[in-house]
Amino acid sequence: MLQFEKLLNIFGVSGYEADIRNYIIKNISKLLDKITVDNIGNIIIKFKSINNVNNKNIVIAAHMDEVGVKVKEIKENGNIKFSEIGSLKVRNLLMNKIIFKNGIVGVITSDYNMRDIEPRDMEALEIDCGFLNKNEAEKAIDIGEVGTFYNHYFENEDTIISKAIDNRVGCWILLNLIENFSVSNDDITFIFTCQEEIGFKGMEFVIGSITPDIVIDIDTISIENIRELQFGKGPTIKICDSLTNCSEEIINKFKKISKDYSINTQLEITDNGGTELSVIKQKCNNVKLMGLSVPIKYGHSVNSIVNKGDILECARLLNIFIKKQ
Repeated sequence: MLQFEKLLNIFGVSGYEADIRNYIIKNISKLLDKITVDNIGNIIIKFKSINNVNNKNIVIAAHMDEVGVKVKEIKENGNIKFSEIGSLKVRNLLMNKIIFKNGIVGVITSDYNMRDIEPRDMEALEIDCGFLNKNEAEKAIDIGEVGTFYNHYFENEDTIISKAIDNRVGCWILLNLIENFSVSNDDITFIFTCQEEIGFKGMEFVIGSITPDIVIDIDTISIENIRELQFGKGPTIKICDSLTNCSEEIINKFKKISKDYSINTQLEITDNGGTELSVIKQKCNNVKLMGLSVPIKYGHSVNSIVNKGDILECARLLNIFIKKQ
């Protein structure tokens, strides 16, 4: 899965997706002539149906951004105070390396006792880049500079460990669908969305202009605290999360495909978090919503873990769905 390694290593913090967007466009351009990038930075690819009667508009989406940090203050000792971009936890940050867009690398540290730090207390943390003082730091890095985890990509026969698995998994699956696309009885629109990690802003911007009948959102789900879901047992068919109830009709279609083609899947019911589906129901009337999630461990960290079989099964499930529509 060499392309997946490249997807994971590329810089693409939420709101700063230019590098990952350009990489995706470069790969799609080998297959397609018409690619649209809207004013906020979403990538949109449309395939017209072979059937002009009763065809539906199906949107399949995945976000391409990742969590990160932004410099907000440089201390007298040269260390950097930062704000989070997306949802981060202290335990996923402390003593890990950050690489900024300009190439500067630092280590996240704290003077606090770990027992005294709240799980999301970013004020207790700072980044040490080895600068001797504020003056030296200011020559190398500016307020507002953006960074992400310094990656340590690892892959074996079954598993990948990396940053940005949320949601470059979804990007890889979309690329796979586009590469294998032939014809469909319905209009199919693929969207690589931006700024998901900071409030679903990319999807909120784009979806109102598309008027979809069905939207399928591909994302990941961290399963450490969800006993019902298992790692390596296939993607999840979302029933509901804290913000969205999915369409019973589309759920049943995916369940049938899963059974008929012996694809391992799990059913996802959770009251934690949400996906881009939540803003779609606010923008569109009579749209049928569906979510597919790839189970991961330790999301929003440099050491997220995903099972390669779960990714491949999710792609296979969607490829069959498109062909059977």
